[in-house]
Amino acid sequence: MSGAFNVEVRALICSHCGASLPFVPAGGGQIQCQYCRSVTMVTPRDDRSLSRGPVDERQRVAQLWSQLQSGMQVHPELPALMENGLLPERNVATAMKMWEDTRRRQAVDPAAVGDDLLWLTTALSGRFTDDRLRFRALWESALEACPQPRHRQFIRCALCRAAVKDGDLNAAQAWLGPCDPQPQDLLCDTAYRASYAYMATARGHFDHVLQALGMTTDAFPLFFAQRVFCHVLRANAFEKRGDVETATAQLRAVVAAEQGLAAVLPTMLMANAFLQLCPQSMARALGR
Repeated sequence: MSGAFNVEVRALICSHCGASLPFVPAGGGQIQCQYCRSVTMVTPRDDRSLSRGPVDERQRVAQLWSQLQSGMQVHPELPALMENGLLPERNVATAMKMWEDTRRRQAVDPAAVGDDLLWLTTALSGRFTDDRLRFRALWESALEACPQPRHRQFIRCALCRAAVKDGDLNAAQAWLGPCDPQPQDLLCDTAYRASYAYMATARGHFDHVLQALGMTTDAFPLFFAQRVFCHVLRANAFEKRGDVETATAQLRAVVAAEQGLAAVLPTMLMANAFLQLCPQSMARALGR
């Protein structure tokens, strides 16, 4: 289907049976589930800005550097569901039940939930990359449940990147638009940089990619889960601007610093084949 990430509509998960609900207008309305026939009242999406206004950029970046060793705050039973970084089929039903339970608890006691909903949505959405409506509904339902600006920014960035991959750059910009370009949290900052750079890459605006990610691999602190992705986008920007040598050197440094990365990078390129990332520098960096 086209327009899977169109912001003019809402896509949510039925709270009764867990199926994806049909699209409803962004302003909300009444919708009947096609599976369990229950009726849900969908509220308008909250598209208010997450920005808190200008901040001291030098002080903000210094604060981000101090968070470099921080990860997502999740309960230990969640990572135990994964196998080689992916959610196996046999654990999908368990993860979905945990997602539903966590979504209900998110608004009641967000401190106790921590980052569980972000983690579970990320894991589950990886199972539905070919079902764009289901993918979208998981993320937007998580957005619906999260009052915290930190979580809302992370989710909006995920929807932005999904819209880019779907070829809808207008939708991508609309999802990213309310996000804070100067957050105080490293998770949010990296999500914003990665999403902005991804969108700029799709538009062929490689100078903008380098403005967002910096000219070197250590220009800005990057949250571990998206660090390599940002390095690849930066190297691609150098290569597409004609500087294959710098792109290759940076990729070689990244591969040398992270054991096992050489096996992961080709998969990353394949998942984003529409961008034709690093066509020369990746092969050189991997010695192929």
